[in-house]
Parts: sequence; structure tokens; C-alpha cells
Amino acid sequence: MKKRLTAMVMTLAMLLALASGCGGETAPASDGEQPSDSGETYTLKFGHDNNTDASYHAGALEFQRLVEERTDGRVHIEIFPSAQLGDEAALLEGVRMGTVDFAPCGCSNAATVFPMLGLFSVSYLFRDQEHFDACVASDSDVYTRVKELVAAEDSGATVGGIFTIGKRSVINSKHPIVEPEDMQGIKLRVMSSPIETKVWSALGAMPTSIATSETYSALQTGVVDGAENAPIIVYSWKFHEVAKYYSLTEHQFFMSPVFVSDKVAEKLPEDLYGIVMECLEEACVYERQEDISINEQALENLAAGGCEINDDVDKEAFMEILSPLQDEVAAEYQVEDVLQMIRDKL
Repeated sequence: MKKRLTAMVMTLAMLLALASGCGGETAPASDGEQPSDSGETYTLKFGHDNNTDASYHAGALEFQRLVEERTDGRVHIEIFPSAQLGDEAALLEGVRMGTVDFAPCGCSNAATVFPMLGLFSVSYLFRDQEHFDACVASDSDVYTRVKELVAAEDSGATVGGIFTIGKRSVINSKHPIVEPEDMQGIKLRVMSSPIETKVWSALGAMPTSIATSETYSALQTGVVDGAENAPIIVYSWKFHEVAKYYSLTEHQFFMSPVFVSDKVAEKLPEDLYGIVMECLEEACVYERQEDISINEQALENLAAGGCEINDDVDKEAFMEILSPLQDEVAAEYQVEDVLQMIRDKL
């Protein structure tokens, strides 16, 4: 009798153990990633060096809005404008190290890390707004090739889209710029890039690299006679107060890839990462559209502020001088295919 009772108790215990294993709490997951529906939230950093009235900030805000909306608030984009996280060089290094998640960086500055992007510092690559838009669109062969070239460097950063900040033109304190000869002897503040030096030296100017934040005082004290930049930058930094003539040379459509840290793909579940990257491409389209209206308004503000706007510029004469430089730079950095893609879209 006792043996039968003991057997029944043991059988009951085994049944209870099996029931607990099948219907009870599941065992903890192994060391794999959290599933994307876990409810975990993520905060990513977007840094840029422009003021909050520029199109960079408008694009960052749109990116923030799209991401939070489409991830139901699970991903938050924290924006750091006005060089709070450093200038473009520092921001790009932060992206590569993973301390910054997203940052736009003009090709002239990015060329210190990705030399082939120096091609986009050569003037008059893009003839007009339509040509520029066609080349930087997300389905463009030019854009696709730029992404491939950057990714091939395995630097810790990739390209997720293209920002811009207007068409760069020349402001100076001497006289309006109509012909290339008018650049002779002009001491011109330029971006820190050997290509920029080549461009302006070819036109007879005397280029010198000065930080944007120091340009106003350099113009005021005569260290330089002029600078070249987009209307919104000229107006925001008040260069027109110390240099009267703004000539619409429109020599460069400023191309600024938005660099994405490789760490972002490690921080986010795969599906959220895909959503974030789609939102970034859409935000780039929005930023480029906003940039047009922002710079149009800036031109009006410059004129109202007493700046003499000169739109009588012989661009063809400038192009004739600088076109050979496009081929020279493309050959130097072995991106002749990119230059041809750009020209094929004319």
C-alpha cells in the first residue's frame, strides 16, 4: 500500500513539473537583442553648426518630427544646433567615433576625411537648381555613387542623405563682381580646402582660410576684402554690415552629406533603424525645399539692409575658366565617373 501511495505521489509531482514547464513563465531569453516591440526607447543625437534660422535646423526638426511620429515615440532625435557639439570637422569626427549619431558636413570640410568629396568644391559643377536637385535625389546615380565611395572608406560613417545651404556667391567691400577679371587681387575668405584655394587662385583672387565666426572682424579690419557664402549665411552673420557688394556669382550649390554613425545600426533594432533612415531621406528633401525659400527671404533682407545686390554676372566667363579644373580635380581623386554622371544630367 505504501509503495503504491509513494508511486502516485511521484507521478503527481512529475505531472506538476511538466505542467509548470509548459504553461508557466518562459525561461529568460539568451543574450540576444531585445525584440523591437519591447517598448524600449532610444535617444539619438543630431548636431549641426548652423544657426536656428538656417535650413539645416529646419531639416533637423523635420527629421525629429518624422522619426518620433513613425516610431510612436520610441526613438527621439535630440538636436544640437549652432556648433554646440563643435564645428563640422568635430561633428564628423564625433559621428565616426559614435559620440554623435547624425551630422551634416559640407563636402569641402568632409574632404579631409573623404578626399574624393573635394570634387564638389569645384565651382559650377551644377548649372541650376533643377540640375542640382536631379544629382542629389535619393534615386540618382550620382548620390548612389557618393554613398558607395564613402562606405568603401570603412571610416565609421555612412551617408544618409544630402542637405544644402544655398548657392554661394561673393560679397566684398571693393566693387561688384561682373567678370572674372573683377576678382583680381581680392583678398577672399574661403573654406579650408585645397580645392577652394585652386578655384579662387585661378580667378586671380588671394584666398585665405578663416573660420566663419571670425569673418566679420576680418572684413571689418581689412584682413580680407570679401567672402563667399549663401545669402542666409551672409545675412545671419551680418557680413553685409562690413562689405557692401553682394554679386550673385552662384558658383557653388553647397552639397552637405548628412553623415550617419555606424553605431546607430548597433543601437537600434533592425526595423526601427530602417524607419529612421527612411525618415532621414525624407527630411533631406524637405530641407532642400526649405533652403530655397529661406535664401530668397535672406536676399530680400540683405537688400533692405542696404546691401547692393548685383545679379549682372557673366557666369559663362567664369565657367570657361573653371571647367578644366573640374577635370583636373576629378582625375586627381579618381572620380571621373562621378563628374561624367553629373554632366550627363545637364
